[in-house]
Amino acid sequence: LPNPFIVQEPVIIVSDELVVEYDILTLASTTKDKSFKKIPAISGMHSSFCEKRGIFGLGDAYTDKLAYTWAEKQEKAKWPIVVYGNVMDVSACVGSLIQYGIASRRITIIIPSDDMPENCHPTMNECIIRTLRASGCILHRGHDIIDVTLSNYGTIESCTIKNTSESENIPVTIDCFSLLTCLSKHCDLDIFAAVNDCGIVYDGGIVVNKDFCTVDPSIYAVGDFSRYSRIYSKEPQHKSNNCYEMGLYVARTILTKHLNFPISISMIPENENVQLNTASVPRFYLPRTTIQYMPCDKFYFNSKLANSYEDTNVLISGDIKTDNLCALKLDSFGRVVEICFVGKTLIEHKNVSKFVGMHESFLNSALYSYEEGKIDDWIDWFRGEWSTALFHDKLSLMNSNIRSSLSTDKGTYTILDKVTDAIEKST
Repeated sequence: LPNPFIVQEPVIIVSDELVVEYDILTLASTTKDKSFKKIPAISGMHSSFCEKRGIFGLGDAYTDKLAYTWAEKQEKAKWPIVVYGNVMDVSACVGSLIQYGIASRRITIIIPSDDMPENCHPTMNECIIRTLRASGCILHRGHDIIDVTLSNYGTIESCTIKNTSESENIPVTIDCFSLLTCLSKHCDLDIFAAVNDCGIVYDGGIVVNKDFCTVDPSIYAVGDFSRYSRIYSKEPQHKSNNCYEMGLYVARTILTKHLNFPISISMIPENENVQLNTASVPRFYLPRTTIQYMPCDKFYFNSKLANSYEDTNVLISGDIKTDNLCALKLDSFGRVVEICFVGKTLIEHKNVSKFVGMHESFLNSALYSYEEGKIDDWIDWFRGEWSTALFHDKLSLMNSNIRSSLSTDKGTYTILDKVTDAIEKST
């Protein structure tokens, strides 16, 4: 037995054979769907046992690939695949299955609710729904899975569904040899069990302070599964922030507070807008970007800032009947806060996401050009030669120098005073 008077080093128990000591631990896991845990027949099974039976909670790259490979190996056309979840994640899952060569007629879609994430224009949501309807899959909207049946071989063979909008609706059993769930993503179940056992607070996510540190000063958590305490409930959720930007912030915090790092931490890039070590929570300014396959050979792209904005202006090109539909969302100051795209063109998503956060004047006077009818397709517009300057590595330095020069220019203050006086007289 261990001596209770000897202080033991903290460890991570990876398996029965592997135990790793640590000084600082950072939890940065992906999130996974665990809606299958509410299904009575498999509620007590570990996710690894469910996967051996053809039931997968999607979310991380490993599980997603495992699920698509499982479905791909079932070559018989009569072996149906059921995808259960929300509209956006189901659309991405079906698009990926089709990319793996699986015929859409084998796929049955079950959607409990038509609720969708807030896109910058209602036409986007209508386009997504229409694409799902035209996919060739069997679609059950407003239905929920109430149970599944396992065969004598231990694999899933059917699931029972019921219409959620009709209280007296009779349950229907449908064949199902693969069940892929993507209704709601949460912290990995194993990590959830581990943090609960060691006393870390979990309240819909691992609770952290402004430095992403848990109640244990040697354990940090950052990612979609972390969240601030309820006193910061009005702050954007971590799943809305840019993961790269959050990771840099946590790395700088750990190096500053805990490690005697021999090299200057200035070697780690930093977004100049992020507030470090302040009394309030940090503000992140890089956009969160999503790119995914959709049915009908389409792609979905969305890049948006985490904060919510009022008095916005949405500039849209194309419509639901065209191959490409793209919307540019501006705040009241003319800054691009979101770009959303649904279409058959595979866009340069890394380049387009860099436009989010810029003023529309940087985009070759986007608002003026749009109002003048010069823009038929935003993606074609972004591919113009003018955009080359926006990717120059010295652009941010030039902007900073201009801002610094204007801040000390007397003429600038004279103009600002005149504008202020004009505003006060008009009000």
